[in-house]
Amino acid sequence: MSVSIASLQRYSVEYDNVIRTLPHFTLEEIYQKFKMNVLEIDKTHKKVSFERSGTLLKPYSGSVTGQNKQEIGKVKEMGLTIEKSYISIWDNITNYEDVKVLSNAGEKVDNKTKKHPLEKQIFDALTKTVAEDVIFSMFPAERDTTNLTPLGAFDGYDTLVTQFISAGEISIAKGNLIESGEIVAPANINDVAALTAVVNWFKQLHPAFKRQKLMWIVPDAVLLPVLQALDNKHQARKVIDENDLKQYLRVHAAIPYLDIVNDPCLGTGQRMYVTVPGNMDFGVNTKTDRQFVQVLQSVEDPNDAHFWIQADFGCRWNHIHPKMFACNERAFVAANLSGDYRAAS
Repeated sequence: MSVSIASLQRYSVEYDNVIRTLPHFTLEEIYQKFKMNVLEIDKTHKKVSFERSGTLLKPYSGSVTGQNKQEIGKVKEMGLTIEKSYISIWDNITNYEDVKVLSNAGEKVDNKTKKHPLEKQIFDALTKTVAEDVIFSMFPAERDTTNLTPLGAFDGYDTLVTQFISAGEISIAKGNLIESGEIVAPANINDVAALTAVVNWFKQLHPAFKRQKLMWIVPDAVLLPVLQALDNKHQARKVIDENDLKQYLRVHAAIPYLDIVNDPCLGTGQRMYVTVPGNMDFGVNTKTDRQFVQVLQSVEDPNDAHFWIQADFGCRWNHIHPKMFACNERAFVAANLSGDYRAAS
């Protein structure tokens, strides 16, 4: 029994409420790992915070001379804009006719109702790839309608930070940009320079920041050399892992509540962040009166099925104050790892 366009269309309507949640099941691991707040919004959302002015207290000597006008604080507004993106795929259903499926994970093919396991696999695969495209764009993407890849869909966290640096909102002077230099893999078993560099980097964080629960968001290009350097320091007395590194940094950099967050979506560069949990918002809009995945038939070839998905995504750092955020000066490099292969264009 083969897949038909009619069966795909029926499946997209009948299981729409399930299909539209499938990308979020794949994304949920990322949401939890990075302690993200996921917001369902229409187009834009603004978050207002209040930053307090410091050094207000003065000694009183029986009288007050002059009116020393000083602000109590200032309002800081951070916007989140979600951008529209889409998936448009033409596929010929005869590509799936040669597969004879008798059961799917124990579920028998139902010839009476013409419900074929491949229909579920097709929709599962499509929505999972959409989710992976979003995951590997979350950090390096830059909204560009001429870039017809996932990296052009919306502004990711790395791109937002680069924009803040260009605007002077993140800088060495403000204390939320701390130079690390290149983290180089150890040259020999006595080389611990990578570990020393990271410890020194953490020591430069704002003192009040270091006493909070912190996430060190670190790509492999930094994490692996530092782990190797820590291994050198222990001289192979034990197998070194991330927990050993976390404990070492907590003690030697005086950051008692540090956790390490590492994921392939951070790419292959050396851009790293330290921030408080909950500082990253991810905006989505998958609400629509139509099916999440629409299946249309070609007027030229009745075997050609047109799959269409439309959704909006966007990112936001809620705070970039040095008491809540810091990054280094290194570049980020995207990692395109979604799917299992690259189709010829």
